Amino acid sequence: MYDAQEALHAIEYEARQNQSMRCENDAPHIAVLREGKWTVYQGCCNSWECERCGFIRARNEYHRLRYGCQNLWDKSVQLWMITLTSPGQGTDIGAAEQNWYNGTMKTLNALRNQYKRGGGENWYYACVTERQKRGHPHAHYIITAVPKDLAWAEPGAILRDGRMNYQASLQSDWLVDRLDVNKMGTVYDIQPIDDAAKVSAYVSKYLFKSLLQEKWPKGWRRVRYSRNWVKADYPKAEQAIALLGARQWDELGRQGANVITDDAVVLEHWQAWRAPNIKLRRTK
Repeated sequence: MYDAQEALHAIEYEARQNQSMRCENDAPHIAVLREGKWTVYQGCCNSWECERCGFIRARNEYHRLRYGCQNLWDKSVQLWMITLTSPGQGTDIGAAEQNWYNGTMKTLNALRNQYKRGGGENWYYACVTERQKRGHPHAHYIITAVPKDLAWAEPGAILRDGRMNYQASLQSDWLVDRLDVNKMGTVYDIQPIDDAAKVSAYVSKYLFKSLLQEKWPKGWRRVRYSRNWVKADYPKAEQAIALLGARQWDELGRQGANVITDDAVVLEHWQAWRAPNIKLRRTK
């Protein structure tokens, strides 16, 4: 069932699509054949910073995250939410970003090794990184493994890093030590997941939150998955043509079939090429 957050994502995405915005990086249009019908789409440049394609990518990542969570949930695999927060006081944003990937991957690899040495067989994770208000990285993991020394700490307990625990929470001395060694600070949160759909929607909202306003270093991966994270099985196209110029439009015309689209930008592109033998009609 769709919850309110997912419905909001759908509305926001559809609103962007209906504006018939152009890809800022001039991704080519693509003709796709499915079940005997040719449909022309604007291509997606896959850049987070493109106002049109950034939302398309966010939507695709959202579905992948949601599908993978539900797949594991249906197999009765326990999921956990781990949130890691980059240290801010005394650390500038550039230094925090430079250390973030190395620190998170070292910590994640250590957790994976501990989990597998203990006989764990279901190592999966998905991670979405956002910026905190102060600009430092902040990551949310949906994951199948937690430290083996995980235990509840009562309010008033003194934690591994010397802080006082203000409310009952799950704590791990092992994780604090790993984070400290990897210069990740010692602020984290661990929660068991009791509703995969709601949690995946919660985490994926960061894909849309300040998507176009947040700037990241070149090559920064806002979304990461374990290699075995399940992908949705989408119907594959029977044939596809990248419409790079008049020759490809002519090739599409030689297919001898009507072509449909739901995008006004595609119609403009088609008219500019004056493609012969094509009856392009809009579906909306």
